[in-house]
Amino acid sequence: MEKRTPREQLLERRVGELLAAADVRDRRMSFLAHDVRGALNGVLLMLEVLGQQLSDRPESSQPAEDLEIARRSVMGVVNLLERHLYVDRLSQGRVAANVGVVELGEVVCGVVAGLAAAAQAKGSEVVVSVAPEALVRADASLLTAAVRELLDNAIKHGARGTVQITAEKVCGEEGARWVMAIRDGGPGIAPERLAKLLNPALRGDLEERGLGLILAGDAVGLFGARLEAESRVGGGTTLRIVLQAAG
Repeated sequence: MEKRTPREQLLERRVGELLAAADVRDRRMSFLAHDVRGALNGVLLMLEVLGQQLSDRPESSQPAEDLEIARRSVMGVVNLLERHLYVDRLSQGRVAANVGVVELGEVVCGVVAGLAAAAQAKGSEVVVSVAPEALVRADASLLTAAVRELLDNAIKHGARGTVQITAEKVCGEEGARWVMAIRDGGPGIAPERLAKLLNPALRGDLEERGLGLILAGDAVGLFGARLEAESRVGGGTTLRIVLQAAG
């Protein structure tokens, strides 16, 4: 075994100290997020109880509406915390992939149903074209989380109109793959900005890359899939998940 120089030993020790400090910081932030989430869930429960009490009083219609707005706001914060915690778990390797055969159409339809209210509120129609034979090797839970993030992004940031979800089987050097694509008719993204959005090196810059893309990319990466994207200004954005075909 080659003996390390004092400088190399010092460098190794400093790197170890930095990694340990980062781990402590990450754990503290994770505990803080859990505590805040618990407190917000308590507030959310109280708002729901008050809302139910006021709903039986016709003279309290305005306070009931205000409580509903507050409840939705708290729910949004809780959801954001949940997503941050999930990204934290993914980045620290605390999520294990359970890979098996997954019916892609079933996953997509489940996500679409869950976001139907959001699509309706935005004035968007989600059109799905995924063949029943689209079977992939994936972790169903991780794939569902990734598709939900990408579709939510398409609904929020796309223009009013149609969001298309398709799946195409392709064959190449990697073998058979199913490519699931989500296309929106939004304003599109400039090429240089799109490159930043998909660059793992910009993980800390959530405003640039976006929490949803971080979560989706990390989630599918755990079971060997990958996230791709293309866009042009004024021409909408297409986000793709490239998955290994089953069988």
